[in-house]
Amino acid sequence: ESCLGLTRRLGRRRQQQPALRGGEMVVDVDENTAVFTFKRQTAAQTVHCLYNLSQQPQETQLPAGRWQDLLSPSVNLLEGHITLAPSAAHWLVNGNA
Repeated sequence: ESCLGLTRRLGRRRQQQPALRGGEMVVDVDENTAVFTFKRQTAAQTVHCLYNLSQQPQETQLPAGRWQDLLSPSVNLLEGHITLAPSAAHWLVNGNA
């Protein structure tokens, strides 16, 4: 996928999610400093955004609940944690988006 194609896809996905359009941003503190996480939330929706800032796979804890990855639907979200590929980004929403 080209850089332009990726940017357009991310823009479309962002516009489809109320929390990403206008929700409050709260930065989460992760024990793993190679992973940057924050959430955007409205009264109706929370989206957790996770970014691996390193060139190595990184594991991090997931918030409680059942999650769907908006950017990589095929990613296996095991109960309680996720392994992020190098330089990966994941936008997680509760249930079905």
